[in-house]
Amino acid sequence: MLRSVGLTTVIGTDEADLHRRWTRLRDWVPGGHLDELSFDTWRSRGLIGTPDEVRNRLTAWERLGIAHVVCALGMPFGLFDDEQIDLLAAAARRVEATTSTKPHAQEEKA
Repeated sequence: MLRSVGLTTVIGTDEADLHRRWTRLRDWVPGGHLDELSFDTWRSRGLIGTPDEVRNRLTAWERLGIAHVVCALGMPFGLFDDEQIDLLAAAARRVEATTSTKPHAQEEKA
């Protein structure tokens, strides 16, 4: 059985960049929904961090049997920062380079 998880995803090039992106996202989200949330609480959820932190989380989820990660880049159904796509791709390439790439059972049947 393939398992998947959907996660809020924000990647910063470094710690300071991640803080800047948090501030921009909080200002961007309508209705003040993130105003009461601290940076540390927000960061502990989802797929949020520097490229190396994201790589480590992806690798940990892969070890738990997660085969697919659905990323909400900033918030569900909204993309607040186009660069997030490039940063996510770079983090995913790092994971691919450090893990085995054996096909999933469903793909083997095809």
